[in-house]
Amino acid sequence: MTNPQVVRRKIASESSEAGKSQQLVSDQNTSGKSVAPAKEETAPENVSNSDDPAATLLASKNQIEIYEYKGNIDPFSPLIREEKTEAQNTDSDDVPKRKKRVPQTPLEKIDLTQLKLTAVINSKGRPKAMVEESGGKGYIVNKGTFIGLDGGKISKILKDRIIITETSEDAVGKLVTIERELKLRQFSGE
Repeated sequence: MTNPQVVRRKIASESSEAGKSQQLVSDQNTSGKSVAPAKEETAPENVSNSDDPAATLLASKNQIEIYEYKGNIDPFSPLIREEKTEAQNTDSDDVPKRKKRVPQTPLEKIDLTQLKLTAVINSKGRPKAMVEESGGKGYIVNKGTFIGLDGGKISKILKDRIIITETSEDAVGKLVTIERELKLRQFSGE
């Protein structure tokens, strides 16, 4: 029984030796593996005189064309441009916009109604307070700590309460400062 030989055929184009088809038959070397003979490279013919449309297409593909977009619309620019008028500029300057503070601590993600003041500590003239959330977790806060959903900031710590200052917008859009309190719970045994 003989081993089959691998036969490869090269597809010949009409421009290179029209009508002749080349056939590559693999040679077998001593190891038994089939190896194809090396392909000879030929210099490109002058294809501009040829009547073959494929050859003229390949010749034109090698030429580089530079695109100039004079007078054309930029596809990346917006179709509608908004220009601010003087009336729009004066309105935006009169009413300052409130910048929403991004919550950075767990206390800023909890509403003040869910917090209760459990202790006030006055040590070395620097008062601290302890607030507890409804789940039972406690936090120690100082003056200047941000607390609550509305971006409140602790402005004062007194012996029986803490005062929180919040800045919010009213119905007209003006900024309004509101002071809220968290009072220390009084036990009935006192």
